[in-house]
Amino acid sequence: GSRAELASGEKWVCLRRISDKVPSLEQLNIEKNLVKAIRDAGHRHGLVIVCGGTGQGKSTTANAILADYLDRLGNVAMTIEDPVEFNLAGERGNGGYCFQVEVDGEEDWAPALKRALRWHPRYLLVGEIRSGAAAAQVLRAAISGHLVITTFHAGSVDKGLQSIIQVAETEIGPRAQELVAEGLAAAFHQTLTRSGLEISYLFTDPSGVDPARQYIRAGKLHMLNSFMEQQAIRMAGGNIDQS
Repeated sequence: GSRAELASGEKWVCLRRISDKVPSLEQLNIEKNLVKAIRDAGHRHGLVIVCGGTGQGKSTTANAILADYLDRLGNVAMTIEDPVEFNLAGERGNGGYCFQVEVDGEEDWAPALKRALRWHPRYLLVGEIRSGAAAAQVLRAAISGHLVITTFHAGSVDKGLQSIIQVAETEIGPRAQELVAEGLAAAFHQTLTRSGLEISYLFTDPSGVDPARQYIRAGKLHMLNSFMEQQAIRMAGGNIDQS
């Protein structure tokens, strides 16, 4: 909930209902080959970013991805959000268990993330990154054996990556670019249309060596667009490997 007092003196409250039912990836009408690639990424560690504009369903997609991993692969997850968007708490699917933490202020994100890592969760879901300290903790988690799913307000995949680098740089300096390149597992940009979700996507190679990481390290993020187009063509032919 959110409360505000208007200039007229009126007091208004806005409430958002928390749903008990997280939609499946299929219910989001995500294309089959992309669903397979997303599920394959659940076996990896690293950073999964869901980008988009306000009201484009970023949190819904991020929660659907996490729920799918817990239901299919099991293990432990923690979510850190402001506010909690979906009720994922407790046992899920094939031996999965989720703990949910709600933070109240921007300064609470980094300490909450630090505490969460002490629980050694397999998966972390972090609501939209808002501070350099939180971005730094997310990147450290992504390169230390966790799979971190987060959302970011951005108009495209490359702009989302640029934004997270810029935010993290306020805390850890130029090393942020290297950590994003090293830690990135996948990035999505989505837009809601009348016919459903339109998603552009980027998957890095689990081996750690691929053009996408090289472009990020070199600061040539604009080059990612042509790489993503080639990757989409390969995926349409069933030729993308996320093992």
